[in-house]
Amino acid sequence: MDVAFEYREGRIWIPVRIQGEAVWAIFDTGSDGTAIDTQLAARVGLPVKGEQKGSTVAGEVEMPKAGPAEIAIGARKLPAEEVMLLPLASQMPGLQAILGFDVLRDVPFIVDYGRRCIHLDTLPSGRGFPFVVDGDIRPTTWLETLGDRFEAHLDTGSSRGVSLPLEWVKANAPQTLHGETQREILGDVVSARQFILDKVRLGGVELNAVPGEAVSAEGGSFAAQQTRWANVGNEVLERFRLGIDGKGRKSVFELVK
Repeated sequence: MDVAFEYREGRIWIPVRIQGEAVWAIFDTGSDGTAIDTQLAARVGLPVKGEQKGSTVAGEVEMPKAGPAEIAIGARKLPAEEVMLLPLASQMPGLQAILGFDVLRDVPFIVDYGRRCIHLDTLPSGRGFPFVVDGDIRPTTWLETLGDRFEAHLDTGSSRGVSLPLEWVKANAPQTLHGETQREILGDVVSARQFILDKVRLGGVELNAVPGEAVSAEGGSFAAQQTRWANVGNEVLERFRLGIDGKGRKSVFELVK
């Protein structure tokens, strides 16, 4: 089954139905949980169940949760036992839900950036690369650059390229750094500096001139700045016809010529 998506400012937006109501959601393999806008949840009658902890690159947060929820992409139903409740529409106009990998992992799919389409129940032909982080449901692979290797999340919810810890980039490629920006993630502010790496190997494929950002944060995934941790967003993933199989715990990287 094919589902067309809209590519808005580097993010994948797809039409979904939540409790039968048609809304727009971000397709986010980098999130291990699914989130629904607080007002939408109240409107469709999702019962609140308490709170749960969630993590971002910036730190740990407490979020209300609800469920079970009925979510569907086209004819494909993606039942969710629990969803997080967040004021999504106030943070990003028009956003009603974020589909995390908890509801996406049971169906293989291809993210076809060129055709602006998600192909469900299929994968590209070619070698599959296993997820590399045990205990994390999200898709991960090895990212290699400048003689080092990182555990990298494949994050279709991010509009950016490769994110790496700032201290590692300062120690290994300081000449690539330029500029500085700050951005907010669920109330926590992180700072980032831009860079371009000449060569990166991702999922067994060598890429040239790879853009990214070096991130500094007080907590969360980037708090331990010396860890071999990376995040790969759509600015790099769009070079592929990307296949992800959550049940088989593998990804397929078909480079677009």
